[in-house]
Amino acid sequence: MKCPRCDFGTDDDDIRFCTECSSHLESEPPAKPNDTYDSLIAAVAVIVSVLVLFAGISFVMNKEPAVTLNSDGKFLGSVSITRTGFLDLNQLESVEDTLRIQGNGGLNFAGWYTDPSFDAEFALNKFQQFTAGTVLHAKWNSLDFTWEQEDQSPTRKSVTFTNTTPGEITETTTWTIRDAFKTSGPGIETIVYTNTLDANASLRSGMYDVVMKTTVDGEYERTTKTVTVNGILGETVAWRDYNGIMRQLTYEFDVEDYIKYAKDNRSRDFRFSLLPGYVTWWDPVIVKMASDLNDMLPNGTEQERMNLIASFVNNGLSSNSPNNADHFFYKIPGFHTTDVSVEYYKFPLESLYDRILFGGLGDCEDHAIITAAIARASGFEVAILIMTNPSAAEGHAVAGIRGDFTPPPPQNIAVLSVTASFMEVDGFFACETFRIGWNLWLGNIDDRYKGPGWVWRAFVVP
Repeated sequence: MKCPRCDFGTDDDDIRFCTECSSHLESEPPAKPNDTYDSLIAAVAVIVSVLVLFAGISFVMNKEPAVTLNSDGKFLGSVSITRTGFLDLNQLESVEDTLRIQGNGGLNFAGWYTDPSFDAEFALNKFQQFTAGTVLHAKWNSLDFTWEQEDQSPTRKSVTFTNTTPGEITETTTWTIRDAFKTSGPGIETIVYTNTLDANASLRSGMYDVVMKTTVDGEYERTTKTVTVNGILGETVAWRDYNGIMRQLTYEFDVEDYIKYAKDNRSRDFRFSLLPGYVTWWDPVIVKMASDLNDMLPNGTEQERMNLIASFVNNGLSSNSPNNADHFFYKIPGFHTTDVSVEYYKFPLESLYDRILFGGLGDCEDHAIITAAIARASGFEVAILIMTNPSAAEGHAVAGIRGDFTPPPPQNIAVLSVTASFMEVDGFFACETFRIGWNLWLGNIDDRYKGPGWVWRAFVVP
């Protein structure tokens, strides 16, 4: 049986949960008895499958799946389709940037549409899936606006968007301003203004999609620009370490550095094996975090240093905020539904951005990624440990740390109503940092993840 999302295969027809990307699957119906008629049908099916396979290989070798870009009947180029059926948004944004700079006879680029009559706008659903042969049509209009910002606070700016469209405006202008990288969720900045001339907004540092819709010569038209509200984001974190000692650490980063990661992260593959690629331990923010934490224990053992790192993530950065759940921010059609979340991997700087602005660091794999990044920057060998239970359609992720450590004693964590004991996978100690109330991070894991049906794998960070 093949997973429809990542093509991961399994010989077990009864599995309803892909252990490679955590997608929910449908079970295959039981096979019919092998009578002569069925054997003949099966033989024909095999022949047809082989022919289709060779035809598919020939097609793939001769033509890369892509979406064609069109403007007023003119070919603008094409954008690749990923293996999971989504556009390469980095390629598309590169084309968009060029169109916004060059314009079209004095007109402004107004977005992509999946039909030449401009009724179905692609810009409102950049995560829809495509097949080869699809055409996106570029729309142009005469609207334009400028914007400027002034410092208001460390994280918020006063931003003025001014309509500079020439000609008579017979009705009001509507402005919609929202976070460019979030699709939904509590706390997402979505602001609507109605004004004939401009919009005055107080925005957090970040990137926003700004839509201006107005009436020009009696007809509604719109233009969209992506703007960056510049600024330095940061905070001072106070927490209790593994000995109950109060600690304090300050970190900060330029919002443009966050945006670079967020752009790379908008079109992605969700396989577990790619998780190590998100552990950006060389990032200057992570390197400084690791240095500051190591300076707190200049004479500490490796185990004490690692437990300090774990306590910083678990007690300092983590929270019980509902915004930790991926599906609040990233509902991707085909992957996410209202109630079910499929993992949305984040780089450490993305998690720190979400913590500062929305109070949530991310879910289990995001905690594992940032823990592994700080540990790797501190000189430890690390991995991302993935545990899955296909029969129960469950999964979990923690950081894995290799070292000459002493396994901690089992613990009973009353606040979580769980018991925990030592776990090691391929030489990596499990390091749980997604549990408020956890005490002995380096080595212990919730015992339920060690029960029947659970499979553990280690993905080593280079």
